[in-house]
This record gives sequence, C-alpha cells and structure tokens, in this order.
Amino acid sequence: MALALGVGAGVVATAGVAAAKPSNSGSSSAGSGPNVSVSTNGVQRVQKGSATATSSGTGSVAIAHGAGSAATAAGAHDKARVNGTNSTALAGDGTNNTATVTGNNSVAFAEGGSNNTATVTGNNSFATAIVVGTNNTATVTGNNSTAQAELGNNNTATVTGDNSQALAGNGNNDTATVTGNNLIATAVGGSNITATAP
Repeated sequence: MALALGVGAGVVATAGVAAAKPSNSGSSSAGSGPNVSVSTNGVQRVQKGSATATSSGTGSVAIAHGAGSAATAAGAHDKARVNGTNSTALAGDGTNNTATVTGNNSVAFAEGGSNNTATVTGNNSFATAIVVGTNNTATVTGNNSTAQAELGNNNTATVTGDNSQALAGNGNNDTATVTGNNLIATAVGGSNITATAP
C-alpha cells in the first residue's frame, strides 16, 4: 500500500458516537413495503419498515431510505441523509452540519462544530468531519475507504478510490487527498499541511 505523509506533532483520533433510534409513536404505520423514515424539526413525519430517522433543533432534517439504515440530525439546521442498507448518517452537536451516505454498510459523521460535512458514496466506507472544529470536509467516493477531517478548522480529507484512506487534522487548513486504490494520505499534527497520494 502506498503512503503519503504530511505530519506535524500529533495524530488524528476518532471519537465514539452513539445515536438512539426513535420510537414509532406519532408516525405513519410501519409495515411491509419500503424502508423509509423522515424526521424534521424534532417531529417524526414518516416511519415505514426498519429505517429510522431522528431530528432535533430548528431546521433539522433526517431522512433514511433502506433496510436497517439510520439518519440522525441533532442540531439547528443539521442535515442527515441515507440511501442504502445498514448505513448511518449523523449530523449533530453543532449547527449547519451535513452527513450523507449513498451506499450500503457505510457511515458518515459530521458533528462537534459548525459547517462540517461528511459524505460517502460507496459501500463499506467511512467519512468523519468531527470533534471540535468548523468547516471540515470528509468525502469518500469508493468502497472500503476512509476519510477523516478532524480536530481543527478548515481541514479537508478526500478519497476517490477503493481500500484507501485520507486523514487531515490536529491542526488547521490541512488537506489530504487520495486518488486511486490501496493508497494513504496523511496531513496531521500541524497547520497548512498538504498530503497527496499518489
């Protein structure tokens, strides 16, 4: 596996996250058919099948499409959307955070600050823009890949490919970019660090 490094004095860490699934009370009936759940402004609007959506805060929107998937928007103007099976999107602990998953068995977390964005398009992938920061962006387009932009402001981690990893954070204005398969780019532990692979 190829590796690109831009390293300062620290490492990126991922915080644990837990999201509770909502009850079906006050929602449309759950039964056979599509798995879809919609919650806005703290109110359950639709609940069908095993998908779950939870929202809280003004302007919050959570939409989950797919069996076993969950979307949680837990802050003002936070948006969480899932389209896939057994996937999770969480936007919370701040404002104007957006988490989006299109794919199966994938996870996107955008939380712990404001204007953070985590996006996954693919299967078995993971994107996080979390843990005390603003304007962080983590994007995965591919399968079995990870992008993490954390612990600072204006950090960007982008993966386009399979089985790859991009890490940016523990500082400000760090950028890690991967284009290809089986690659790693790391820009952590300082500010204004750039790492690109290949």
